[in-house]
Amino acid sequence: MREASFISTKEGKPHLSLLFPYIPLTLRDVMSYTYFTKKDINSIYIQIFFLGYYLSLKNIKHNDIHIDNFLVDILEEKRDLNFIFENRKYILSEQDNIIYLIDFGIAEISENYNQDIFKEWRFFFEKLEELFEIPPLFSTCSSFREIFKYILSFKILKPYYSNMVSLYTDSYNSGIFSIK
Repeated sequence: MREASFISTKEGKPHLSLLFPYIPLTLRDVMSYTYFTKKDINSIYIQIFFLGYYLSLKNIKHNDIHIDNFLVDILEEKRDLNFIFENRKYILSEQDNIIYLIDFGIAEISENYNQDIFKEWRFFFEKLEELFEIPPLFSTCSSFREIFKYILSFKILKPYYSNMVSLYTDSYNSGIFSIK
């Protein structure tokens, strides 16, 4: 498992940096050479949804959401992704890629969650629907809760049962999802 690492000094002075593995492919790159099945598209939507949902919980407005700011890590072996929505755990089984959001250079803490953060994500979903040439779905929703209802209709996100490995002991955990 590739992990983020911390560097504690720079030129002999305390310095905090996050060093992540190199992931060369953006979502645009992958879209240009890959045929996506309906399941692939649904998986991408689910992962992007949870990125947006997590940022909304933290009141973070990215301010630069577009497909070049999503990296796609193609995994060597399939993995389960675990997510939390409104204190309930869910699992997205046997994924062959993980999507990351990058470039928080102009991100900000938003005081107005409803108008700012969700509007930004809904606008991105509208653009994504155009790129995938699918009918409007998420872009017509008025809340993350409403989008989540559509996600459950995809029938690939399953409830996370207690006999699985704990969400908080997995090898990678961002607070909203983990990789098993």
